[in-house]
Amino acid sequence: MATSQRIDDVLIVDRTEDGRPIGIEITDPTRFEPGRLSELLQSLGQPAIEREEMGPLAAA
Repeated sequence: MATSQRIDDVLIVDRTEDGRPIGIEITDPTRFEPGRLSELLQSLGQPAIEREEMGPLAAA
């Protein structure tokens, strides 16, 4: 069964049955800190996101 892991009050990581991360939920865009997403991605073995790629989040 797939699971969700709450990282903090804003970020949740969705995982497959075998624990691989498959998605990140941002539950409150008004409290979202862009640098935190890059840190989380890197901790999951993914490249950091560039600041200009976060434009859609700023618009939310």
